[in-house]
Amino acid sequence: MWDDVFGTCYIAEKEFFDRLNIDQGILKQVKEHSESVKNTYMQNVEMSSKLFDQYVKMRIDVIKSFDNYTHVMMDFYAKMISQVNRPINFSD
Repeated sequence: MWDDVFGTCYIAEKEFFDRLNIDQGILKQVKEHSESVKNTYMQNVEMSSKLFDQYVKMRIDVIKSFDNYTHVMMDFYAKMISQVNRPINFSD
């Protein structure tokens, strides 16, 4: 079914452009330009996707680093508090 639909559209487009009597050289240049623009957009989409992936990975690494830092600081704080709260023995 889809082959028939797209085949019919292709034939209709071909007949339309054939009736316009456009020079084949111009059509070739338009096609080359269209391919160039398409390739540029595809490259931009791929680069944006890779950039976003790297950005997300960097954000995750920052969150993990902050989590590790917070745990280290909380452990340090707990040790300091336990030493401050330890009874002082003056008899030694």
